[in-house]
Amino acid sequence: MKKIIRKQIILIACAAVFLVGVVGLVINYNLLKERFFSELKTEINMVKLLDESGFEALASYDQTRITIIDANSGNVTFDNQKNIAEMDNHFDREEVVLALKDGEGQSFRFSKTLDSQTFYYAILIDNHILRLSKTTNVLVGMVLTYLAFISLSSIIIVFICIFFAGYVTDIIIRPINKLTDNVNNIENEIVYDELLPFVKTIQNQHVDILKAANLRQEFAANVSHELKTPLTVISGYSELMANGIVNEEDTIKLAKDIYNSATALSKMVEDIINLSSLDYSNLSLNITNYNLKDQIKEIISKMRIIALKREVTIESDLNDCFVNLDYNLINELLQNLIVNAINYNKVNGKVYVSCYQENGSSYVIVKDTGIGIKERDQKRVFERFYRVDKSRSKKTGGTGLGLSIVKHILSQFSASIDLQSTYGKGTTIKITF
Repeated sequence: MKKIIRKQIILIACAAVFLVGVVGLVINYNLLKERFFSELKTEINMVKLLDESGFEALASYDQTRITIIDANSGNVTFDNQKNIAEMDNHFDREEVVLALKDGEGQSFRFSKTLDSQTFYYAILIDNHILRLSKTTNVLVGMVLTYLAFISLSSIIIVFICIFFAGYVTDIIIRPINKLTDNVNNIENEIVYDELLPFVKTIQNQHVDILKAANLRQEFAANVSHELKTPLTVISGYSELMANGIVNEEDTIKLAKDIYNSATALSKMVEDIINLSSLDYSNLSLNITNYNLKDQIKEIISKMRIIALKREVTIESDLNDCFVNLDYNLINELLQNLIVNAINYNKVNGKVYVSCYQENGSSYVIVKDTGIGIKERDQKRVFERFYRVDKSRSKKTGGTGLGLSIVKHILSQFSASIDLQSTYGKGTTIKITF
């Protein structure tokens, strides 16, 4: 990474130097051209005085090429450097055309006579045109001098950039390298604010990874513990029965315990599989449009037998509630909520289930008159294997995964859950789709 940053800094510096050099050359070239024309204009005013003295005075002036052109015919009548007999008519020359029109004119073009790029400046004097011209040899010399200066400056600047690129790269990279040493306190080492969002993101990801690792470790420990109890009952009791140590009456009792343990084990494995599938980010949803009212009616009908055994009454207030959801997942969610309301209720307790639609949202409320949840436990009831009343959970066959499954199902639909509970009086859970 250091090499890439250093290389980029050097390339940017070189590109900047090159760009500045090119732009400077263009600007200076144009300024030099204007300067040449300005000098020719100043000089032609001095030559004008010689023009009044005749050709002999002009011929003695050897600093600049002087040309006299007849204003009527366009023929060259005098040139202090070239043979006029070899020269063409000059009526079509740009500076001559402008001089005839405006009294003065200038141009920059290639001269066949001088075989070079040439500056021209001409003025109209009575019946003839006085013109001065200079080749670009001096201009080229000045440009070359400028290029030499720019080249030398560029080399110096590039070497300076190479030196400082390493220094700047170290400043940029140093805090990033320190991330590996102490990701939690790296903000104290940051030398520039732009890195702070990146560091915060890394820190949050680091915390999430640690949380996920802790959850996996805790989940594995809980699973092993929860599976161990029914497996111990099944293996221990079946060993007694296999060895013929127990009588027929005890065999029936042990067989029931084995059956109950196997049922609990099966339910736990089923819940774990469901949680694992809900954790999978690419879970395939089967979204359909249906009426929640009909679904809840069907679930309540099935749950009345369980409620009767627990001596609990189920009451409902169901309105039409059309939703676009995965029917099977919502079925599992509702069953978990209603079963919990029944299992953690009191003798002669009640469960109230309602659903309705309002302002574009759908609501399901499951309320019970049960044992309630202590305030300190309310934030943890959605954790895996967390049980508020472990003794009751064992009696009812609860796995401690029901509300965790509910939470994961809701996350698939961006739905929300609100839990209100008073210890000893009951719990109300409200789902918003």
